[in-house]
Amino acid sequence: MFQVIAPGETITASVNAAKSYKLGGVSKAKITAIQGFKYVTGPVAPTTSANLTFCESAASSTVAITPDQSIAAA
Repeated sequence: MFQVIAPGETITASVNAAKSYKLGGVSKAKITAIQGFKYVTGPVAPTTSANLTFCESAASSTVAITPDQSIAAA
């Protein structure tokens, strides 16, 4: 599925890092999100992912987090 992003538009998404990383016992951490993604230009989506263009990775600002240990331990 594709989402149209207008020039200058920003997309924000929440991520539950405890589902992807072992944060049990980690009381505080600083994280940075690094995202690279494939994209399409034009009005028609290609039929295969081989026809997508990959953009350079972009990094977010560093954010301090306090993992919820009741979730991280699970």
